[in-house]
Amino acid sequence: MDLTTSKTFRCLDRKAKIMGFELFDVLMIGVVLSAMNLFVGNIPFRLLVTWTPALMLAGVLWIGKRGKPENFLLHYVRFHLSPNYYCAFKEAKNKWKKKV
Repeated sequence: MDLTTSKTFRCLDRKAKIMGFELFDVLMIGVVLSAMNLFVGNIPFRLLVTWTPALMLAGVLWIGKRGKPENFLLHYVRFHLSPNYYCAFKEAKNKWKKKV
């Protein structure tokens, strides 16, 4: 009687990446690329003016996020957009409330 075996992957919970970028990064690069294409219009160096900022952003993201955990940029933006103070007690909210 033989034991039935099958191959399993090592990282089942690993996020899918597109050319080394997370989905949020690819979305940001695409937004920059489409916005530049929309605003530049029909100038002689349209390809250069459109693709240069997008490729620079891709390079900064690729180098800057090296060694960082997944969804680092998303958590970083959420942290900076959240309130400036954190408290475990309800009384502290009233202390920092602005008086109108």
